[in-house]
Amino acid sequence: MNLPSKHDVARFAHFDDALDIALLRKANAVGWRARENGDEPYGCILADQNGNIVAEGECHVRRTGDPTRHGEMMMILEAIKNVGVDALGDCSAYVSGGPCVMCTGAIYWAGIGRLVYAIDIAAADNRDHTENGGKPTLRSHFKDILATGSRQMVVDGPYPELRDEILARFKGYDFSAD
Repeated sequence: MNLPSKHDVARFAHFDDALDIALLRKANAVGWRARENGDEPYGCILADQNGNIVAEGECHVRRTGDPTRHGEMMMILEAIKNVGVDALGDCSAYVSGGPCVMCTGAIYWAGIGRLVYAIDIAAADNRDHTENGGKPTLRSHFKDILATGSRQMVVDGPYPELRDEILARFKGYDFSAD
């Protein structure tokens, strides 16, 4: 499971930890907004080579009744409209805890060049805060999925200093309510 990091790939080498943390905080704010809008508290952003946000993905699962409307899926749709699919290889997706199986595949197939995550949501001590009320969950780790791909994606993270900020979004959230 040895995926390249920003230090290994020249087109992402200018992203430093401070910029990644700032963009992860913006992704976290999108997750808060999803919660405030009555949805599951997930959100993400996509940034271009200069660190400019080109798309946001706010979860729309509850609002639409569509279980595929995760933040990453919404982000990809917006990014294709905003910058086109050909630009995605030079973009970085910023997610709180690592994408689910569906979203990992979508990020990979969309051709996004880099994935940055704040915490490992699959870790037991984090999963206890973010599980979805007993609904079925596929617990395959996003890094394991990406490692099987025929193209390598750059993966950076975690940033454990953001753990409390990220998990605060889930405190008191009722995943079982539909």
